[in-house]
Amino acid sequence: MTIWLQRHDPALLKSRMSYFKPGISARDKLFGALLALFYIPFLMLPGLDAVRFGWSDVPWPLEFVGLLAVVVGMWLILLVMQVNSFASPIVEVQRERDHQVIDSGPYACVRHPMYTGFVAIMFAIPLALGSLWGFVPALLMALSLSIRIRLEEQMLNDELEGYSDYCLRVRFRLVPGLW
Repeated sequence: MTIWLQRHDPALLKSRMSYFKPGISARDKLFGALLALFYIPFLMLPGLDAVRFGWSDVPWPLEFVGLLAVVVGMWLILLVMQVNSFASPIVEVQRERDHQVIDSGPYACVRHPMYTGFVAIMFAIPLALGSLWGFVPALLMALSLSIRIRLEEQMLNDELEGYSDYCLRVRFRLVPGLW
């Protein structure tokens, strides 16, 4: 993805690499801290579970399904970056880049397709590694992400022209038919 961004959308790559720029909101700092807090056990638990202690037993066909889901999640995130040059890691309206509502590609199905891919990856990695315990921090990260989505949408409704109309056209935030 980094190579694709470098070649096709260097402005988006620069935006995605500037998470700790000055002026980041307290909301984004809190989300970053929560994500980091849950990410450490997310990385450790599957290894402790599947390799060291063997707390859970996941059949290899399910591990393969997890691996495929990681690939699908990464592919979805790449599709998002191909259609949305404003996919910043922080919640902001990029006025200097003439920020607009994106409603094509995966954004025609859900309002936050990058998060959909991210959540798919979060749950697929523990499965691919053979760890049921890895779902615990994945669930905590997904719950914190659902809070971020609500706050992000509130800000976008207030500050991005056309976003409220987009929300009326595309009803689901993360999963078509569900949420």
